[in-house]
Amino acid sequence: MKKIFKKIVVLLLTLEARAVLWRFRPTIVVVTGSVGKTATKDAIAAVLTGVVSVRKSPKSFNSEFGVPLTILGIDESGWGSAVRWARILLRGAAAIFGAKRQYPSFLVLEVGADHPGDIRRIARWVRPDCVVVTQFAETPVHLAFFPSREALLAEKALLVQALKKDGLLVVNADDSDVRSLAKDTTARTITIGREKGADYSAPYAAIAYKGGDRFPEGIQAKIEYQGKMIPLFLRGTLGLHYVLSALAAVVVGSVYGVNILDAATRLGTLSFPAGRMKILHGISGSIIIDDSYNASPVALRAAFAALKELVVSGRKIALLGDMRELGEKSESEHIKAGKLAAETIDYLFTVGTEAEKIGEGARMGMDESHLRHFTTVEEAGAFLKGFLKDGDALLVKGSQSMRLERAVAAVLLHPERRKDLLVRQDSTWDDR
Repeated sequence: MKKIFKKIVVLLLTLEARAVLWRFRPTIVVVTGSVGKTATKDAIAAVLTGVVSVRKSPKSFNSEFGVPLTILGIDESGWGSAVRWARILLRGAAAIFGAKRQYPSFLVLEVGADHPGDIRRIARWVRPDCVVVTQFAETPVHLAFFPSREALLAEKALLVQALKKDGLLVVNADDSDVRSLAKDTTARTITIGREKGADYSAPYAAIAYKGGDRFPEGIQAKIEYQGKMIPLFLRGTLGLHYVLSALAAVVVGSVYGVNILDAATRLGTLSFPAGRMKILHGISGSIIIDDSYNASPVALRAAFAALKELVVSGRKIALLGDMRELGEKSESEHIKAGKLAAETIDYLFTVGTEAEKIGEGARMGMDESHLRHFTTVEEAGAFLKGFLKDGDALLVKGSQSMRLERAVAAVLLHPERRKDLLVRQDSTWDDR
């Protein structure tokens, strides 16, 4: 019964969204990939805002529910409530007949794939003017639901095939799988990358610190393009990989009329999403790197790379939870994560059944006294309260369902601000 209800809701939302697209004809920018979709979507919207009217996917509305909801201008889900879905569908119907001058001229849509067919169904009716592909992970999240990695990549490639012939494809030149997508379209292609050789590159990127106290402020970089170089600053994040998000935003902005210097300035004021390599003040003078939104092997490696670069006066610590939906590769990827942890940090704490394998991998290169496993997130948070010291840096990362933001809340310097600082703080998550 639930499956039938879901299909009916998706069908009705899709019909409403298609009608809205037909009536208002907005320019559609789609962002996909395995890593960095939300940050890239937010960066593109930030660059375009003020030049054109923009609507972006709220939160991570990137599914067969989230995409039509964004198009309809609805930023909530009905979850399992028939009454709430009925109200949402009525709002969707009303959106079809709204004033044309009030509908945004640009939509920036994040599109993901949890299961086979997710993107295929969306690509049947969404014809993007621009597609941005961020990165394909070696072991992507949701791999458990696909017969192979290649099948998952083929699913994401459908958006490139749906691109309008006179559209724009922006691809990460550092990723050979992403780069190869250019062959699937005759549209104009622009490459971005951390390495030199891309049309727009940022080979020089480093962590920026506040003056005397050496507290990390964000990422500073230089964008190189057409023989020119401009400075870039990303505030409040330690995600060196988010430089690629900024590059994508600069490219999309420049194609649609935004001056590149103006684009870089706007990116300097962007607040990156909660739970994604966010720099937070912790108790006892500690630094929290909150990456608790979700986890995959490639994202964890990126987080460790940033933590390795971070200069601290104290210890480097990680609280890691399960990386779920990895299928048959789960055990080996968790063990690999542990080995990498042993090379990067001083103390490793884990929580979750699958995360025990992280500790197993770390034992090969880390003293047993520096390892500890917890049965609950609350237990981990309580322990960290008494463990963190001045100058320590704590990385927190795990799959969404682990709810590791609760451990972050336990060690925030200003817990009263957790609803503004942390991920999953709205009422829909209270009982989940």
